[in-house]
Amino acid sequence: LTGTFDIYKRVELGLNYRLNESVSGLAFVKMADWMAFGYAYDRSTTNIGDYSRGSHEVLLRFNL
Repeated sequence: LTGTFDIYKRVELGLNYRLNESVSGLAFVKMADWMAFGYAYDRSTTNIGDYSRGSHEVLLRFNL
């Protein structure tokens, strides 16, 4: 299940839930009409979450 919200067509915020697996959050900032820079954090909700602090991602999105 994923949901994103576009704020003033400049910032995009979102949440993601994978059934019995993980929860994620993401944020994008539009640099141009064709490019956005983003960050995402993913945290496991399974037993592996006891050993992992989650994953961080830096994203660069191009709209062609």
